[in-house]
Amino acid sequence: MMEDDAFNVGPSNNYGSVRADDRRRDDKRGDVFEGLLVSSTHGLLSSFLPHEPHEDDHPKLDTFFGVYVPCLMDIFGVILFERLPWVIGQAGLLLGLLMMFLALCIVIPTVLSVSAIATNGNMKGGGGYFMISRSLGPELGGSVGLIFFTAYTIAGGVFTIGFVEGFEEAFDVPDSSNWTLLYGSITLALMVMICLFGAESYAKSEFIIFIVLVISLICGIGSLLFEEPGHTEGYTSWSWDTLNDNLGPDFNDKPDGEEQNFHNTFAIFFPAMTGFMAGANMSGDLASPAKSIPKGTLAAVLSAAGTYTLLMILFAGTVEGYRLQEEYFIWNKVSFNSMIISIGIFAATLSSVLSSIIGCGNIFYALARDELLPLGWFNSGSPRRALLLTWFCMQLTLLINELNTMAELQTMFFFFSYGIVNFACLTLILTGAPNFRPTWPYFNVWTCGFGVAICFGGMFYVDALYAALGLLCALVVFVFILFRQPSTNWGDVSQAIMYHQVRKYLLRLDPRKDHVKFWRPQVLLLVSNHSQEKLLENYATFDFVNNLKKGGLYVIGDVSVGEFRSSHPRIQQLEEGWRHLIDEAKLKAFPSVSVAPSLRLAIQNLISTAGVGMLKPNTVIIPFPSSIRSPPNPDTPKAWFSKFPHDNIENSGEPLSDHQLFLEVISDCLLYKKNVILIRHFELLNKKMIVDEVRKTRITSTLSLFSDPVANFFVSPTAPKTIDLWLLRWAGEDEETQTSTITLLLLLGHILQQTDIWRKHTQLRVLSYVSNASLVASKTTQLRALLRGTRISAEIHVVPLAELDSLPETLTPPSSSPHMSALRTMSSASTSSSHSGDDETNFDNVFRKLNTLFRSQLTRSSIIFLPFPSPPPPEEVDSVSSSLYVRRLSLLTDNLPPTLLLHSVSGSVISTDL
Repeated sequence: MMEDDAFNVGPSNNYGSVRADDRRRDDKRGDVFEGLLVSSTHGLLSSFLPHEPHEDDHPKLDTFFGVYVPCLMDIFGVILFERLPWVIGQAGLLLGLLMMFLALCIVIPTVLSVSAIATNGNMKGGGGYFMISRSLGPELGGSVGLIFFTAYTIAGGVFTIGFVEGFEEAFDVPDSSNWTLLYGSITLALMVMICLFGAESYAKSEFIIFIVLVISLICGIGSLLFEEPGHTEGYTSWSWDTLNDNLGPDFNDKPDGEEQNFHNTFAIFFPAMTGFMAGANMSGDLASPAKSIPKGTLAAVLSAAGTYTLLMILFAGTVEGYRLQEEYFIWNKVSFNSMIISIGIFAATLSSVLSSIIGCGNIFYALARDELLPLGWFNSGSPRRALLLTWFCMQLTLLINELNTMAELQTMFFFFSYGIVNFACLTLILTGAPNFRPTWPYFNVWTCGFGVAICFGGMFYVDALYAALGLLCALVVFVFILFRQPSTNWGDVSQAIMYHQVRKYLLRLDPRKDHVKFWRPQVLLLVSNHSQEKLLENYATFDFVNNLKKGGLYVIGDVSVGEFRSSHPRIQQLEEGWRHLIDEAKLKAFPSVSVAPSLRLAIQNLISTAGVGMLKPNTVIIPFPSSIRSPPNPDTPKAWFSKFPHDNIENSGEPLSDHQLFLEVISDCLLYKKNVILIRHFELLNKKMIVDEVRKTRITSTLSLFSDPVANFFVSPTAPKTIDLWLLRWAGEDEETQTSTITLLLLLGHILQQTDIWRKHTQLRVLSYVSNASLVASKTTQLRALLRGTRISAEIHVVPLAELDSLPETLTPPSSSPHMSALRTMSSASTSSSHSGDDETNFDNVFRKLNTLFRSQLTRSSIIFLPFPSPPPPEEVDSVSSSLYVRRLSLLTDNLPPTLLLHSVSGSVISTDL
């Protein structure tokens, strides 16, 4: 009662205070939660937001100064003032406008592709090279980067020569080739010095030049429209008659004596539109490349196209055709003051030289920074060394000293560069990569595909020889980088393309259409010991299986005992260790790690789930239980195994050392219709030693021939090492199992002999035995028929058991039996007679006798293939039967070279049908 009274005293006040405290606590929790949410969201978003320039960074450029002005100044180069009137005089207005249209058909799709790639992420320095390398991968990126560098180098030389021609026209100076080279060298050196002061000084000087150029263009256009007729020879002011006369082409050899046509004229004109990537080359100096590059580049191209079109019409309507053809500097003659146009020439050419130098320097510096090529000296933290190399290369181009020829070369390399840019965007679209989400929407597969076709088609149209040479140079660099294998992780589109194609063809691989004619080994190699000592010992096995798979699937199945969740870090370490080993040892394999509460369960998981689609293992290779260890090959680099977790290994004992587990695993494999291969003594396999022994024997044989040619001429040369295939038939096995096992043994032996050192230094040898010498001929006939039916070339050797001490070297009698009948009627000495008793000693003696037989034929053996008898049924497997079975397999293979024991229940793997 007192508790009730106490509880009910002041119910409203107590209730209110409790609710108020709850609200205060909730408010605090809300504040904390809100703070955590805002903080985590800020951290999440900050990684995706554009990076703001650091206070210590050099000033960044906006769209106008960083993209529009450089692009427009690069486009308004030497062609505008010195070759555009000549183009109209040769091709006429209509073909000139057609050239302009074709140039835009090449440029506009490329601008759209550049804009799409540039707006798909944060760009760094390197411009076109950066876009290509991060899209198509280091191999194509590096080769195309050098193509870009070459194109801009030639362009810089063209603009320098154009400046010198204008300088010689404007001033009364010596104009021989040597003087031209001197003027060009001085000009180029001054431009490089300006660029060495940095992007900001370059932008300031560029803007001043831009203002001068605009004023010069306005004055030049005014001169064409308002100058008095007859001001200079051929000038008529605006005249419809003059326009009509200049509509059509009039190709001739003026002024240099070289006959012109549409092909040559277009090649010389096209560089007029090649400067639009100057802004992309400034990407490392832009405040917002993703915004500035699309807008600034497209605006510059459209402005330039409008200006060129207007000038084409004005030249065609104001100057007679013959004067346009014979005078490169007709605009100077028409102008109110020739110096106005000369200043424009100086402004246009010098600005283009500046842009080309900056573009080359940034591209080459980016190549050095990415370490795709051995250019470490240029990776000095700034592009100044790259600018010095650019100066040197451009200086070399001045030696050509022929503007029209260099313009054609420039066209060729820019066609190549623009085609690759379009190709990069096209592949990004076709692969359907989810992370290709550019903010620039004005492009699609048709614009990119059209750009690829017209660029590469135009490249071969201009000059097929130069086009082929350019492709060859790019291929050489591509192969060099491919073999150099630079460590990059750019997420390039090559991975997306391969994924897309592999997935597509995996889906088309129908297991129901699988045929024995196209059978190949797809191997799962079981590994369960990760101690460095054991991994070094097993390296010969890893390498051997790499030879054995014949283009098939190779899975290294790592099995461990452990709890799934707690083993996750260890699984990652193991996967990284296997990937490192596979890369360093150049194994064509896939690692697969399985962790389960028991080793058998881990192996069952791999047997049932390894692979995908039709790429699933059909053969399981299991190391044989053994307590004998040999030292590993000292030539195997220990660094290959450095990334494996060698500490805290839960199952560091001998793999599958438990005999009952060993037999259970074999039974599990056979249940899933997997071929089983047991490997033993592979720690003894040393391919280098095999090669050395064979070479030494051949040298000895050759020397003996020279020492006594007459006596040794008819002596057969020493035979190479052999791959021995013992064809045994175990009692109690059905015909299908015997056929399956023997065909597997023959095919794997043949496959091995076709690869690596085995091809040159070993020979296939098929062996069997009979109870007495009288049966040798018939057995040889059967084996010969078997090999003929399977189309396998091998030496045949039949051993009579009663004459082990005097075996003939080779037996090659004729045969007429077909393959399958020969296989099914083939029999060895009746081993069932040796099994008449239940005494285990008699059984052991059979295996010892076979082992003695095998060892008697080891003179040339490098590796041995043997069938092994069917294991006991799963219900009969226990510790006693399994130990007995493993003991007899040990007796069978003791003191032999590396040995493979095979058993198959999956059917014949050799087809005799066409």
